[in-house]
Amino acid sequence: MTAAALETNPLAGGLAAGLTIAVVACFVYVLQPALRPALADRVPFATVRTSLAMLVVATVVANLISLPVLLSRGFGVAAPGTAHPALGPLGLTFLIVASEIPIVAVVWLRLVRAGGLTWRELGLRLQPLDENLWNGLLGGVALFITAAVVGAVLTRFGVRQNQFERFSGIEGAPLGLFALAAAAGCVLAPFAEELFFRAYVFQTFSTRYGRLWAYVFSAGLFAVVHANFAAAVPIFVLGLMLAYIFQRSGSILPGVIAHGINNAIAFALLYAGITG
Repeated sequence: MTAAALETNPLAGGLAAGLTIAVVACFVYVLQPALRPALADRVPFATVRTSLAMLVVATVVANLISLPVLLSRGFGVAAPGTAHPALGPLGLTFLIVASEIPIVAVVWLRLVRAGGLTWRELGLRLQPLDENLWNGLLGGVALFITAAVVGAVLTRFGVRQNQFERFSGIEGAPLGLFALAAAAGCVLAPFAEELFFRAYVFQTFSTRYGRLWAYVFSAGLFAVVHANFAAAVPIFVLGLMLAYIFQRSGSILPGVIAHGINNAIAFALLYAGITG
């Protein structure tokens, strides 16, 4: 909305001002404990308000970083044969990195640097390695099958599944560029999302509010953040399953592996052009 439009529409101007104030307040609320450690003890982190503020900060930063690519739509190789070309693999890689790095950064600033949780308490531990690897492998296959079944059921009720459309630009891309996009989508994204939604939200909310609320809230937040209404139910179910994997292991490694395998299968199907 332009400045002239805001001037002629007081309601819109008021909403814009209120939104700006709310965003600034989120930044202050999240960053103050990191800059003033003495304040961290007086500002609880296992709350709905803190988790939402952290997501707002990460989302705003991600959008600011991503804006040039979103405006240009010319970054990378576009999907062939499309009237409205999807973002190519380089652009897709950039957007994934721009979206996930702020999540890791905000976890470090608000939780680790502020003294709320250590990296180990956030599940960054490998042992028992064999068990974690095996559970991650089985979990990844289970995630993909479950998402496919839930998606198929929803399709029968007229809810068209469109999860693949956002990544269609990698179809037929050069192998090196595909590998770059796959690394971002199958390694970085699972790590950042498991760190925030399971190691932080699910774990701390289980202690503070109870396990049932932690399952529902972490999975619900996970679905909302993906901003895809048609895919909200499958993503919510995957969020529940990933929370269970974290609960059983206490490590983010199995969840990262499972999440990564689920994404890798989807990327491979897209690349081969057999997503239907």
